[in-house]
Amino acid sequence: MKTNIRYDLDSLELANGDFGYPITEKEVRKVNRMLELMENVRSRQMCPTEGDCVEFVSRSGDYFGKAHIKRITGKYADICLIPETVFCFDDMGKAAYDTIGSPWTQVNIRNMKPAGTEIRIFRTWGFGKRSNTGSLRFDAPVRKWEYREPNPLYDGYTTRNWFRYHIMKHRDRERTGEYTFRSDSFTLYSRSELDELAAILKGRLYKGILPDSLVLWGYRMDIKEISREQWNGMGQHGQIRMKFMGYGPVRIHTDNENHTVTVYRINDSL
Repeated sequence: MKTNIRYDLDSLELANGDFGYPITEKEVRKVNRMLELMENVRSRQMCPTEGDCVEFVSRSGDYFGKAHIKRITGKYADICLIPETVFCFDDMGKAAYDTIGSPWTQVNIRNMKPAGTEIRIFRTWGFGKRSNTGSLRFDAPVRKWEYREPNPLYDGYTTRNWFRYHIMKHRDRERTGEYTFRSDSFTLYSRSELDELAAILKGRLYKGILPDSLVLWGYRMDIKEISREQWNGMGQHGQIRMKFMGYGPVRIHTDNENHTVTVYRINDSL
């Protein structure tokens, strides 16, 4: 894996405008040495390498698009799913990493699939004598891999392109055979309302892990309040429903490309 990325004094200063002291040629040599070490190991092997990026999908559908391989021991990789800062240093002629972030997991590298390359941000310490000088930023190309935990719970739905609604089902003591369905985004008072919402969100309902719980995978829903004047100026924009989730009337606009549903309702105080 070859790259033309190398820094000179001007480009390293430009990448580190908030550095705590003047950058010198010594820092330039250090950063370019790190790039050389990272490039050398990737030119020798095609398998996952420390410092590479992983698109990680958990069994429950959580998507982590920029997970980071910190260390590989044998066939297992220690992966930070949400890396905040990745420090890179020379460990006896080998690029090594110290990663700030969480959560962490460990997976078998043999189950990773190639997914291209990516430019990632790394940091390394400079040579300033002050304790508050900070660290040097530099960009480096790494390979990207895909990993999906086995036995997915929801038929391949992930938070990359879909929204997950956790719903609790409560028996309605006043209506025989009926339930109230509550999530952080809505409260519905019948199964028919829930099925209607699932259809509007192009979604699918699953039984949850907890008792009396459901999981709805669907488009992300955004409720916006607009003035009556704005409502009247929308013309044919959106489907009008006289009643929806206790509101009415509303306009519902579906964006299939971005997997979103926008619900417009009138607020006469606007």
